Amino acid sequence: MNTLKALFSEVDFVTLIVWILGAVEAFNLVTKGIDTFCDKVGIESRVKRERKELDTTVKQLKETSKSLNDSVTAISDTVAELKVKDTEMDKSINTLSSTMNKSLVELTANINKVNGKLDNLEGATVEDLYDCINRKCKYYMYTIKGIPSDEFDSFKRLIEAYDKCGGNHGLQARVQWCLENLDIVEMGVVNKE
Repeated sequence: MNTLKALFSEVDFVTLIVWILGAVEAFNLVTKGIDTFCDKVGIESRVKRERKELDTTVKQLKETSKSLNDSVTAISDTVAELKVKDTEMDKSINTLSSTMNKSLVELTANINKVNGKLDNLEGATVEDLYDCINRKCKYYMYTIKGIPSDEFDSFKRLIEAYDKCGGNHGLQARVQWCLENLDIVEMGVVNKE
């Protein structure tokens, strides 16, 4: 212990600090000199190689980061464009839907009008068919007392059309009587019985 006390009592601390700083600076100069010598000779130290690898890695990370930032920006722009397009599509779909609904309402109204007219025409057709068949039956029964051969098929088609249109005015009995009781006569031959 006495030895330490003697050593510290004789040492000037300012001089010691100056010597330490000088030694550190000398070490730095020697290290730089060795690095310069290694560079000129072509020898690469492990520290320098690791520093180069670290610099390369940092450079690659910066490039990757820039690329990722560019990608994020592009994706954000695309999402914004898609939102705008989605909004535009929604407006277009709503407009189209509204137009289609209006057209459907108009079409339904027109169809109802046409159906009403068709119902009226069907009713008028049934009445016309009734009148035509009734006149023919009376003509066949009372005037010529037979059904002309050239009108027989046409007469049956009139009856079928009348039935399909829903005719039921009690005409069936008269038609049935004509078909069952009257003969088919040739054109120009009239039964005078």
